[in-house]
Amino acid sequence: MNELSDDLIIIIFSYAKSNLNFTNKYMNNLIEKERKRFLMKPIEVYYKLVKWTYSSTAPLIINRTNRVHQYRPRMKVYPTKKTKIHKIPLGFVRKDLSIYPSKLLELCLIRPNAVRPRDSIYMVTRLPMYNIWSIWIKNEDYKRAKLYEMLHPCLNTYKYIIPKK
Repeated sequence: MNELSDDLIIIIFSYAKSNLNFTNKYMNNLIEKERKRFLMKPIEVYYKLVKWTYSSTAPLIINRTNRVHQYRPRMKVYPTKKTKIHKIPLGFVRKDLSIYPSKLLELCLIRPNAVRPRDSIYMVTRLPMYNIWSIWIKNEDYKRAKLYEMLHPCLNTYKYIIPKK
């Protein structure tokens, strides 16, 4: 196994994700070394948040399955923000440089505000909710982001936004 190139070992690890048990200390050290490189120079991610609010005349709790069109929320998109990411699953990076974020990344970017629920059918209308409007990376960071995606696999994302690979 020590005769394999470092790039090939990283590719093997990317297909095995986190289910791979390392029996070779050299491979384990190589993966840890690659992860530590992202601590020194993290990936810059650009994103926009969107704020959802309802009018004060809307009921306190809305069931989203019926009569949703009566209570349309107001939407405000905030300007672009920039942050550096390391040790968090990024999500899925697409070729057009946009990212399908993982749940953990979304929670970290939106904190301390309330995240708009996607799983529940009930909406509380009295407090503003937030989501990620768009999230992307620069063109020069694409290869590094794909490597980061391999080293920190995302196993927890929203069902309807997982891209077909």
